[in-house]
Amino acid sequence: MLAFRAYGVPMDLLMFNIMVASLSLLFFLAFLGIFFYNQQLKAAGWVALAFLFGSLALLVDQNRTVLESYFIDKLAEPLFWSSCLAVVLAYASRVSARPSVPLLGIALFVGLSTMLVISHLPQRAIIMDWVSAAILLAGVLVLWGHRNGVTDKALCYFTLFSAIVAFLRPFIIIADISPGAWTSAFAFYQAVLYLSSSILSTVGANVIFVALGVDLIERHQRDAMVDALTGLLNRRGIDRFLDEKEALRGENSMAGHAVLMFDIDHFKKVNDEFGHEVGDNVLARLGSTIRQLMQYHGTAGRTGGEEFVFLFNRESTNAAFLVAEHVRVAIGMLDHKGLPENHRITISLGLAFVREGEPLKRTMRRADAALYEAKDAGRNRLRIADGDTLPEIDEKLNIPKQTAQPGGIDLPDVGL
Repeated sequence: MLAFRAYGVPMDLLMFNIMVASLSLLFFLAFLGIFFYNQQLKAAGWVALAFLFGSLALLVDQNRTVLESYFIDKLAEPLFWSSCLAVVLAYASRVSARPSVPLLGIALFVGLSTMLVISHLPQRAIIMDWVSAAILLAGVLVLWGHRNGVTDKALCYFTLFSAIVAFLRPFIIIADISPGAWTSAFAFYQAVLYLSSSILSTVGANVIFVALGVDLIERHQRDAMVDALTGLLNRRGIDRFLDEKEALRGENSMAGHAVLMFDIDHFKKVNDEFGHEVGDNVLARLGSTIRQLMQYHGTAGRTGGEEFVFLFNRESTNAAFLVAEHVRVAIGMLDHKGLPENHRITISLGLAFVREGEPLKRTMRRADAALYEAKDAGRNRLRIADGDTLPEIDEKLNIPKQTAQPGGIDLPDVGL
């Protein structure tokens, strides 16, 4: 049996195989468990595959004397590259970015071509490591523009370090470095390969564990502040958003913004006559429509059963009345699943402009009072809060025109 020495402790090949297989299986099951717990974390699934491919690659590579088949002998390289590629795809999935297809394509083409042409094992080992380094470099490029937090930076720099290690390892063979304890430079290279791969995979697993844990916590925090039915902020999300806005901007600095309060007319009748499932469909359709039509103008939230709020960006405040009228008319044009074709859903709206020194929540109360004036006036209309006047609209103001999505609508032309 081949003796493997790590930190001066002799370990035969069988023991090393068992250690690598057990550790890789543990990480594989752990990441697979995370993926099945929350399948939105696709990165965990890719990392699980990376550990599966990596452990198989090491086991095959260490048992070349046992597995003498031509195809088995050349199986380790593609498995090792597949492991690195799965890591890159995990990074790309995590940050919603696209890896460098040309770099990956060139690296894999060179690797597979040379693997079929070159039969000398040390030379193939050199190519294997350099191709792996190129694939990992593609992962670094994916992460480089997303180094927002400590875990993101740690993941990026760790991957860069792993790519450098993979690039430098073959120089043991090229420079013919063979310490006295090893029969050849290639035997020493194999020992370094096994040891460094085991250490890097263990450290990398822990770094990715932390990164995915942070992602999971942030996802739960976002879900806790988003209304599941409409996709808009819920009451908690709105309160936090408003508090952050005022804390960031400072006292009196929210002047120049506008607040729109609106709710669905006669929504209780929809639930009573057609059922709560139809009512939920109406709310979901309104939520998607509001996001489609108003996503460039500010932030929307659902404050209650059929009640909504919208905070305009400073850039869109001058056009707040016009945008609100567009939304009112557009929602009145929607068809809803479960409702008769001639049954239209309308909304009533109240608009208020933030005054100097006025807290946002006080502006919301004034907008809410204007909303009740609109309801008292017959519903399906927009009212301005008492004491507020419409700002002059710049003729050059460009209100973003939304492209209709499947099942969506275009903004109608509405004058003041």
